Amino acid sequence: PPPKAEPTGPSEADIALEKARKKKADDEAVAQKLAAKKKADAEKAAKEKAKKEKLAKEKATKEKAAKEKAAKEKAAKEKAAKEKAKKEKAEKEKRAQEKAAAEKKAAAEKAAAEKAEQERVAAETALKDKLRQENLARLTSLAGATGDTGTAKKSSGPSPTYAGKVVAAVKPNIIFSGDTTGNPAAEVEVTSLPTGEILGRKLKRSSGVKAWDDAVLRAIDRTGRLPRDIDGRVPSPMLISFRPKD
Repeated sequence: PPPKAEPTGPSEADIALEKARKKKADDEAVAQKLAAKKKADAEKAAKEKAKKEKLAKEKATKEKAAKEKAAKEKAAKEKAAKEKAKKEKAEKEKRAQEKAAAEKKAAAEKAAAEKAEQERVAAETALKDKLRQENLARLTSLAGATGDTGTAKKSSGPSPTYAGKVVAAVKPNIIFSGDTTGNPAAEVEVTSLPTGEILGRKLKRSSGVKAWDDAVLRAIDRTGRLPRDIDGRVPSPMLISFRPKD
């Protein structure tokens, strides 16, 4: 028989084996890639989760710190407000006490001054009354010795301008710092010696303002002597009207 021919390439079995090996290798490579991708995805997800948890933790820490800071600031403001209110209250009470003390002192000083003025006026009035009585006794004695009682001179009334002369003499001695409504008149009856020495004064009609009435009476006491009329006489008694704004 003729000789058998030698095969020139791989056999079908070899080809089949090679294909199977290559397919297995390809499948393994795909499986490895899938596993690697899965692992990478898992690692990525784990990193993202860890990052989110870290961010959430940092945010919570910041929020907690912010709340604590806000609470401290609020407490500090409330404390400062309480201290300020306490200080203002103490200062207000101190001012009130100082004002009360000053008013009390001023009232005491005013009362002392008024008392001293009353005592001075009383002493001055007593001295003037004493001098008037002495002068009256002396003039009465002189009138009795000469036989002149002044009856003829008293027969006629004062001149039309005499009341104005009396007011002009008394008014510079009036001390009055009060206020009045309108221009009320205080009518005073003044009794004097023929020499003009004032013997007494009496409020016949009040002005309605006691302070003005009292000021007029004290001024008459200070004046002491009335001016003479145009005929040289001093009419007595005389009813004189005093107004604060004249």
